[in-house]
Amino acid sequence: MKDNSLDGLESLLEQSLPDLVRRESAQRWTQQWIGRQVDSYLVEELIGTGTHGVVFRARRTSPYERSVAIKLLPNLRGQAKAKRFQNECQALADLEHPSISQILTAGLTDDGTPYLVMPLLYGVPIDDYMEAHDEDWSRVADLVRQLADAVAFAHENGVVHCDLKPDNILVDEEGRVTVTDFGLAVRIDEMDDLALRPSWAPGTIGYAAPEILTSREDASPSVDIYSLGAVLYRLVTGQPPHQSSGWLDSLVATVEAEPRNARALNPSAPEALSAICDRCLAKAPASRFSSAAELACELVEFVDRSANSRGQRPLVNTILGLFLGLVILMLLLLFWSGKSSGLPSGVSSTQASPVPLSDEEAERILKRIEEKLLRPGLKDPTKPGDFEATFAILKDASEELKNLLARAPNNKMVRHRTATGYFLLGRAAHWMRESESADQSLALSEQMFRQLHRDYPDDGFMFDFFHTIFTQASRAAPRESRDLHLMALGVIEGLHESDPENLDYSDALACMLVLLADDYSREHHAGLFDLEKAESYARRANELAQWTCRQPGSLPMHRKHIMSSTSTMSEIARYHGELERSLELATVARAEAIRLDEAMQIADTKNHRFDKTYKLAIALMNVERLDEAAALTEVANELADQLRKVDWPTAHAQKQRLANLSESIRDLQESEPRGSGTVDREHSNGQLND
Repeated sequence: MKDNSLDGLESLLEQSLPDLVRRESAQRWTQQWIGRQVDSYLVEELIGTGTHGVVFRARRTSPYERSVAIKLLPNLRGQAKAKRFQNECQALADLEHPSISQILTAGLTDDGTPYLVMPLLYGVPIDDYMEAHDEDWSRVADLVRQLADAVAFAHENGVVHCDLKPDNILVDEEGRVTVTDFGLAVRIDEMDDLALRPSWAPGTIGYAAPEILTSREDASPSVDIYSLGAVLYRLVTGQPPHQSSGWLDSLVATVEAEPRNARALNPSAPEALSAICDRCLAKAPASRFSSAAELACELVEFVDRSANSRGQRPLVNTILGLFLGLVILMLLLLFWSGKSSGLPSGVSSTQASPVPLSDEEAERILKRIEEKLLRPGLKDPTKPGDFEATFAILKDASEELKNLLARAPNNKMVRHRTATGYFLLGRAAHWMRESESADQSLALSEQMFRQLHRDYPDDGFMFDFFHTIFTQASRAAPRESRDLHLMALGVIEGLHESDPENLDYSDALACMLVLLADDYSREHHAGLFDLEKAESYARRANELAQWTCRQPGSLPMHRKHIMSSTSTMSEIARYHGELERSLELATVARAEAIRLDEAMQIADTKNHRFDKTYKLAIALMNVERLDEAAALTEVANELADQLRKVDWPTAHAQKQRLANLSESIRDLQESEPRGSGTVDREHSNGQLND
C-alpha cells in the first residue's frame, strides 16, 4: 500500500495552520498511537490514510493473536459528526461481498476517537498492480469488471461509495480486487439531501464526478460510474482524466472541460476501452452507463472478444457449458410472474405431437442455439444486475430449446445442458430473492443430474454437477459460498461412497472438507465462525488426503490437501492458545509444502512454500523462539525473490507481509533480551533447512 500518510493527514488537521506546523502535528498525532492499546488490539505501525481516517496495522493480543487493520477517524469526534462514522459502519455491515472490505468491529477509543477494525489486506493499489502488467488490456478490463460488480452490489443494497480512486482499490496476489474506504459513502435515499449538507466533503478531485464537486443537486449513483471510468482511464493512460498542476485547475477542468481521448495519450489502447472511458466520463449522468452492472457486462464482452481474437474460449463459456441451459432459465423467469406455476410443465408444453429428432439433428440445433447465446450482450445471470437485457437476447433461442427438449427428451447432451440450466436458474432466483423458486430449481437440477448418472454411470455427470457447484462457490460471498460448499460436499460424498477407490473422488472430497474448514474458521464472519466444525472438517480432510497419497497411482498434487488441512489445524490450535501444538502442525505443513514444490516446481507450489514458511515463522514467534523466527523470515524472503521473476504482484504482497512480521520480531527481541542459551541451535538447524 502507498505510504502517503503525511499528505493524507493534512486534511485531518486545521487547514489554517502553516504547512510545516501541520506536517509536524501530523507526525506527532501518528506517533502517539504507535504502541497504544485499542480495545483488544495493539497498534503497531502506520499503513496509510483514507479520506477521513488513518489506517494502522494492529495485532489482537487476546484471547488469541491475529493481525488486523484499524482505521482511526480523529476528525469525526463529537456527536455532531457521529453520523459519518455510523454511515461507514452501517455501509460496511450491509455489504457482504468478496470484493468489498469487511468490518470486524467498531467503537470509540478512550479519548472518544471512532475506530473501525477490518481484516488486514495484503495487496497493492490497482494502478501499482497494473504497472507490473503493462498493457495487458484483458487484465485491465477484468479488474475494473470486478470493481464494477462490487459497486453494482453496493448500489443494489442502497449504498453509493462516492470516493472510488486507485488508492481505495487493492489487488491481491491472485488478481482479486477489494474496495476499501467507505468514509464518504451515502445511502441512495439520502443523495437528494447532499446539496443541503455543506460539511460533507466530495470525493477526490481527478476521480470525482463534476456534479458532486459543484451544486450536488444532480448527485445520483452515477457518480460512482464516473469514478469507475476515471479509474479505467488511469489504467489505460497512466494519468487521471484531468491532470493539472494544482487542485483548483483540476477541479475547473473536471467541471468544464472534456478529457482527452484515451487513445490520444496511449495509441496502443483498444478502441473499445477508450469508448467505455468516454461513456463513463460523460458530463451528463444520463449519458453514462445506466448502472454499474451494465458497465460490468460491457467489460465482460471486451474480455470475451479479446479471448476469441486470440483463439481462446472465454472462461465464462467453458466453466458453465456455454450457458445453453440459460434459455430455460430466462423462460422460467417469466413463469415466476404468474404465466405458469410448474417448472416441468413450462418446459414440456410445446407441440401436441412433436416430431422426434435424431441425435445428429438435435446436436445441430444445439450448435445453432449456442451461437445465439454467444452473441454480444449476453450477461452472466449468476451475478446481480438487470436481467431484462439478457432476456431480450435469449427470447428467440428459448422457443427453439423448448421445441428441442420436446423432440429429443432422451438425448444425453440436451438433458445435460438442461440440468445445468436449472442449476443456473436456481442461482439467478437466489439473486432475485425468489427463495422458493431457487430451491425448486436446484432440487430439479440435482434430480436430473442424478438420473443422468444412473443412466450413464461411466460419463461422470455427477462429477460435472460437483464442479458446477464448486465453480459457483468460488464466485460467491462468504455465507453463500459456505452453503454451496455444503451442497457440493453432499454430492461428492455420495460419489465417494459409491466408488471409494476412485482417487479423483477422494481428492475432491478432501478439497471440499478443507474449504469448509476454512469457511468455519473465518473469525471475522460471526455467522460462520465455529472452531469445532472447522477442526472436524480439517481432521477428516487430513485423514482422507493421507489415505489418497498412500494409494497406488496417487499424484504429487494430492499432497496439497495434507498441507492445507494441517495448516488450518495449526491456525485452530493457535486460536485455542495451544501454541506448541500450533508450532508442531505448522512445521508439518511447511514440510509438506516443500515436498509438494520439489515435486511440481510451479508458481502455485512456490507460493504455498512461501506461505507455510511465513506461518511457521509466526508460530515460532508466538512461542518466543525469536532467533529462529527471524532466520526463517530470511528464508521466506529468498522464496519471495524467486517468485518475483514470474509473479511480481504476489511477490510484492509477500514482501509486505514479511516486512511487517520482521518488524514485530525485532520489536520483541529488543523488548525481551534473552541469554545466549535460549535458542536451541540443533532444533533451529533442523527447522530452517529449505
